[in-house]
Amino acid sequence: MDYRDFVRKHKESNAAITIAALPCAEKEASAFGLMKIDKDGVVTEFAEKPKGDALKGMQVWRGGRHEWVC
Repeated sequence: MDYRDFVRKHKESNAAITIAALPCAEKEASAFGLMKIDKDGVVTEFAEKPKGDALKGMQVWRGGRHEWVC
């Protein structure tokens, strides 16, 4: 991760906080806290280590596919 770009985007957005996260595979997703994000990258929901239907509910649509943001 290029932290210079990360810090620059944080400063430009005037956000109170900025979170670094990565997409993860379904088989790994339930081991992490997951975030749902909107089209602008704003966190709209968080679930700690979801399982079953809660895990499926935390999918986000990005780049033409469903994925999880860990």
